[in-house]
Amino acid sequence: MAKSTDNNQEVSTIISDSNQSTMNEDEEAIHFRKVIGAFLYYRTSARNRVRRAFYSYGRLPEAHKRLVPKYESYLSQLLKCIDQNDSLIRQMLTGCEHLFNNYSMPSSCNDTNHKSTPPPSGVTSMDMDKVKTTIKQFVRDWSTDGEQERLVCYAPIIEEDKKRFPIIPTTNEDGSINNFSSTQILVPGAGLGRLSWEFARLGYACQGNEVSLYMLIASHFVLNRCSHINAHTIHPWILNFCNNLSNEDQLRSAQFPDVNTASLPSNSRFSMSAGDFLQVYNEPNDWDCVTTCFFIDTAHNIVEYVERLWKILKSGGVWINFEFSVLHITMVEQLKFIVEQLKRPPFNRNHYNILTFDNLTNNQLLQVLTDVFAVVDPYDPSHKIDIRDEEPEKTAARHMNTLKMLGYRPKLDTDVNTFRQDLVSGGKNVVFPILQWLLEKLPEHKERAYLGRYLSKIDVPTEFLSDAEIAEQYDRYDELMEEFKEVHREFKDLTSTPHTIDDLRRDIKQLEDEKETLEKRLERQKTRVQKVPAAQIELAKNYRKEVEKEEKLNTMKHDLNNVINQLEQKTQRLERQVADQRSSSVDQSPDGIMKRMEEENQVNSYLVTEKFPKELNQMKMKLRYYEEVATNKALGQTELANYRAKISELNSVINKFHEKRVLAKDPTADNLAVFRQQALIVARRKEQSAERLTQLRAENDALEKQFGRTLPMGHSGSSSVAKGSSHVPEGEEFQRYVNMLRSKSNAYKRKRQEINDMTAELQLLKRTEELLKEEVEQIKSRMSMEERKHGIEGYFSTQERLEELSTLKMEQDELKGKTLDEITALIKTLNGRISSKKAELDPILKEVKPLRAKVQELRNEYEAKKSKYDALNANFESSRSTLESEVRGFYEEQYAQESRFHTLKAQMLINAVLLKRANDETSSYISADKATKSYREQLNKQISSTEARIKANREKQKVTKDVQIDGTRQLKYWRDLLRMMELKRKLATGEL
Repeated sequence: MAKSTDNNQEVSTIISDSNQSTMNEDEEAIHFRKVIGAFLYYRTSARNRVRRAFYSYGRLPEAHKRLVPKYESYLSQLLKCIDQNDSLIRQMLTGCEHLFNNYSMPSSCNDTNHKSTPPPSGVTSMDMDKVKTTIKQFVRDWSTDGEQERLVCYAPIIEEDKKRFPIIPTTNEDGSINNFSSTQILVPGAGLGRLSWEFARLGYACQGNEVSLYMLIASHFVLNRCSHINAHTIHPWILNFCNNLSNEDQLRSAQFPDVNTASLPSNSRFSMSAGDFLQVYNEPNDWDCVTTCFFIDTAHNIVEYVERLWKILKSGGVWINFEFSVLHITMVEQLKFIVEQLKRPPFNRNHYNILTFDNLTNNQLLQVLTDVFAVVDPYDPSHKIDIRDEEPEKTAARHMNTLKMLGYRPKLDTDVNTFRQDLVSGGKNVVFPILQWLLEKLPEHKERAYLGRYLSKIDVPTEFLSDAEIAEQYDRYDELMEEFKEVHREFKDLTSTPHTIDDLRRDIKQLEDEKETLEKRLERQKTRVQKVPAAQIELAKNYRKEVEKEEKLNTMKHDLNNVINQLEQKTQRLERQVADQRSSSVDQSPDGIMKRMEEENQVNSYLVTEKFPKELNQMKMKLRYYEEVATNKALGQTELANYRAKISELNSVINKFHEKRVLAKDPTADNLAVFRQQALIVARRKEQSAERLTQLRAENDALEKQFGRTLPMGHSGSSSVAKGSSHVPEGEEFQRYVNMLRSKSNAYKRKRQEINDMTAELQLLKRTEELLKEEVEQIKSRMSMEERKHGIEGYFSTQERLEELSTLKMEQDELKGKTLDEITALIKTLNGRISSKKAELDPILKEVKPLRAKVQELRNEYEAKKSKYDALNANFESSRSTLESEVRGFYEEQYAQESRFHTLKAQMLINAVLLKRANDETSSYISADKATKSYREQLNKQISSTEARIKANREKQKVTKDVQIDGTRQLKYWRDLLRMMELKRKLATGEL
């Protein structure tokens, strides 16, 4: 690394590694001259662009020019800005020939005539774009206008580096403070070197690397030849003729540099390296930190860049990268996470690293995915297999089913067929995200796989559920599934809640108390029962049995009614289907059926191949728009108004282009216009018919659901019935079917008899219940009479009420005791935690006290220095504003003087031409040579000839006037004669 040890020396030394360059010296010289030629051709290229604007403006009609009277002055200002940029470029190129092997500069570099020249040999429009980009890079890296962008891009990198490699000041032998760090930082893709310069300013040893000669020449200028703040002015936007709100935006200037680049300390360690990153940097363990900003996106092979970064970094080194990426996790981070997880138990794949795992074949990746599935679902033996022994389709189906059970969802923009094909082939773009998703939440996926074995519901067709036995088994299946969920939930609660010995003792004590309470209640009930007669107890016992028996009978009756209703509905449905099939087949020939099926097939083909894909694409586009709207920030009214204005402008432009196209297009030349119109009408009618068909089918489905039947015309319900009814059992199958019907018939008869018996018994039990109720009422009335006789009326009811109240009081006392115990345990736990936290915080508080005092001292020192800085800054700003106003006045005066100078110069040229013409006239008039006549003689001759022509014309005019007068009289005489002759004719004919 080259270092600068003197303030007068260049701060940044350009290093060119000729050994690692891919071009020979001749090619390097040619490339260097091409870059210099592109810089020198900037003025000509830019002025040509403005000249085209002048030419286009000159061809406008005068009426249109009056609408934009200031356009020429605006273009003249652009020319001035171009000249200023060209002056800066030539200033930048001066002295850069020593940068690379002492190449000679073109002779035009110092030429100030600014003649229009053709582009140098080899310079293309792409090279000119690079020149424009370099000019704009000054704004981003070295002007106050680019400060916000640098805060977004560079500040996070610098802060992260300061956090990982803090600079600790040390004292030198002479007592001076050393604020330099031994940390070596490399900045590939350094551009104009601002980020590298900032690291050097902080005290780090930094080297920037750049491959573009355009950037290297510009960075050399700004780092070594700009010793004052805002010493240069540049107009970076003058060739941007679009996306400008006003002309001032295009003419806007920027000053650079915003800092004094020569202010680095004399012993700072800062340099720049020229060359390709992969070719220049090969030494292993050479750098402590590598920082990249918008550099990785220039790589043709990102993995190669990462390998080289890993190689050149020291042990414990750090790579800090700043990029804007649409991915949340880069491919390298994804690979690193997968490899780290596979190295852990239960996988123990310690032989994997990023490179070896990335180089696995597709089959090996599918085998890794199968092994991960085997860990996630250890109860499924199908995953414990070598995929080489399994067909690819089966492997893909097994993987798809497992992912479906685990709930994996690909990205929204992923096509299902493409995803399946990539999964079959083992594509990295599909396997890597699946592995990352599985390994991120492995315990959760294990639990989901375990539950999926028992909670994956079986889809049973509706026709089978009409069978009572199948429906009963399916209901039982649902009940067991719900019971499993409940048991699993309780198990999770028990395993997640830790139980201590105190909790167990408390539970045992609570159970013992409940046991004592129940024993007491049981004793009281025994004493009460002993007073009741045995006959009454026997009656109550029989009554309870009858009630239970009645409930069972009601349940059985309800179940049988449900079965009967289901069978009746099934019978009615089958009868309707048979009737529909018969009615639909009446007057139908095979040709008619085939024709109808072909028409339906054509309609379905159109829907599948044209209508549905178009609707799907429209929905995807809407979904994409909705996602963009959801991800972008909310727009204000001003932004919405701007967007609406832009949309209206674009619509007007589109309409104009359409009108031009219609006007330019000859309708008679298009022989297919009629057919296109007919095809458009047919397509529109087809779409309308398809929409109508879709609506009718939806209505048909709704009617089917409403009436519980399937309509005819070849729908799915009728076809399935037809297929089901076409099978006729034979032989042993028919015998088994008959035996099953017999057993069911016998069971039905037996159940029917039991129902009759239960019905008779139910009537008997109802009568018994009524009698027992009457006896209970009689006993209560007798007991009340006895109580009145003995003067203790209401004793029995009061005794029952007191027992209920005592029971409630005991339950409340038990609940209070339990709550108090819980509160006491919680208070003890909190006190223990508080004491432990206090013990942990005591040493920290002791360390914090002196730090607080030091912070207070630093804060006071900071406030004092800040006030001092604010005062100096205010003075500086005031003096700067004064100087700026003076400089602005000088610039205005300079422009006024230049304008006056050009005006006077043009007037001088006009006067010189007039003077030359006057001298020529005098010399020719005085000359004795009469061969060459003077302008005076020529003009006098023309005047005399013109006067003679005027005199002759006046004579002709006089003669013509006399002739005109005679002709007028003759016309009058002829009209009178004609009028007289007309009157004679009328008199002769008797018309008058």
